[in-house]
Amino acid sequence: MIFRFDDFSVDATTSELHRGEEMVVASRRLIGVLVELISAEGRTVSKEQLMAAVWGDRFVSEASLAKAVSDLRRVFIAQGARSYILTIHGTGYRFAGASKETLSFSRDIDQGPQRAGSAVRIGVFPFDISGWPRGERLSLSLARQLAAKLIWLIGASVQPPTMISERVRAKQETVQIARELGITHAVFGSIHRGASGSAVSVVISRMSEGRIVWAMTAREQCNDRSTLIEQIVASIFKYLPKRLN
Repeated sequence: MIFRFDDFSVDATTSELHRGEEMVVASRRLIGVLVELISAEGRTVSKEQLMAAVWGDRFVSEASLAKAVSDLRRVFIAQGARSYILTIHGTGYRFAGASKETLSFSRDIDQGPQRAGSAVRIGVFPFDISGWPRGERLSLSLARQLAAKLIWLIGASVQPPTMISERVRAKQETVQIARELGITHAVFGSIHRGASGSAVSVVISRMSEGRIVWAMTAREQCNDRSTLIEQIVASIFKYLPKRLN
């Protein structure tokens, strides 16, 4: 997924910031923070949400987040641009670099196969998590990796998971979220951890018909969040069809 604002572009898949044809910085942490802020479309993102999305279940202090934001500002200022990131005291941060008319995100047409067609727009909804501590962090991390893989392997347009999770937390109905964001296909899933491993189920629904077009179940044996996410993503894309209908 590539976000563009002014003459900058941010590649969420490769974790790179470019200005024109020149790469300015490559950093998973810095670009992760920037992508989360851009995805919020001008809304304030809390410190807790940023740390959960970028650092996952690793323990980090707010000082680590503050340093990442400071480093990003220095990168932009060194390019002769404004800092783009506002501090909302007592809450978090907000991206203030572009209006909706000048901010866009898309898939690089030179990357990977393009099979889904321009009419398909996928939204990965938060998974139902049980048995894992900090389930919300696990759900968001999984959604981000699934979204990146969907762009790469299917070639579909994918809504940023942060935009969806914010609406879910605001208690919006699934159909309303899909309508507002133009989502044609929604990914839903659950992970239930038990003594014999984690039971995983995933479905993809065509929202216009409320019809399930693909589903899978699996059981993963691991106790590490990062490994679990990798295993789930690998299982999904082992069986996912080349074209959604």
